Amino acid sequence: MRVFDDGTVGYSSHSTPERPSRPGRRKRAREGAPQRHPLAVDVSSNASIELPGSVAREGADAAAVLARVNSTPYSSVPS
Repeated sequence: MRVFDDGTVGYSSHSTPERPSRPGRRKRAREGAPQRHPLAVDVSSNASIELPGSVAREGADAAAVLARVNSTPYSSVPS
């Protein structure tokens, strides 16, 4: 609760026609805080990313499966 300039007492979150509520303010990003997700990868450049062997193999396997799925005509998929 608070006392307003006109002497009335109330909650600042309650709005009245005489005292409309202010729109909520967004939190500002801290100075120096990362603006992107820490795991985000910039794919706009053609930079290669070095991965450990097992991760690279799994990624290659997943890429091969995805390529095979994408190249399979829809009519040949068993229902």
